[in-house]
Amino acid sequence: MTLYRKEAGCKSICFNHKQLELAAFVQESNQLNKLIKEVRIMYYVVLKIILLEVDRVMGDRRNKYGASPNMEGSPVETTLDAIGGKWKGIILYHLTDGPKRFNEFQHLHPGITRFMLTLQLRELERDGIIHREVYKEVPPRVEYSLTDFGRTLDPIILSMKAWGENCLIRHNETRTRQGDYP
Repeated sequence: MTLYRKEAGCKSICFNHKQLELAAFVQESNQLNKLIKEVRIMYYVVLKIILLEVDRVMGDRRNKYGASPNMEGSPVETTLDAIGGKWKGIILYHLTDGPKRFNEFQHLHPGITRFMLTLQLRELERDGIIHREVYKEVPPRVEYSLTDFGRTLDPIILSMKAWGENCLIRHNETRTRQGDYP
């Protein structure tokens, strides 16, 4: 049954009910695809704005306590600025074993938020301590590894680990002697 007839030059084109439904579906599908593209663009724009705002708010966090009056403390301050923070040392420790993916860090330490992990990784990357490798695959894969400059921190990180183990043993012995533990 012909519902619509259109004259095209000397030929006439006939559309039946199913063809009209298909044409409407294709048109709706195209509109939906355009809407999805627009939403994706808006998502990336908003994400970029948020990240720029984070960079602006966080600013350059280096030497946040001001310059040391005597310059002897400056190298220590610089080191602490580069690797200081709750998660940077832990990130660097895990990277001494080899490259890690973003989600591996979250599985190793579920307490770290995605936002804070991203921020810490960006700061370490900006300082040239870690390298971010993006693989052009589907789905995209990103790995973080220590740079040659970052590898110079290995002895410091491993010394911090050894010191922390000794500190825990000493702390536990002290608490046991004082009767804090049953």
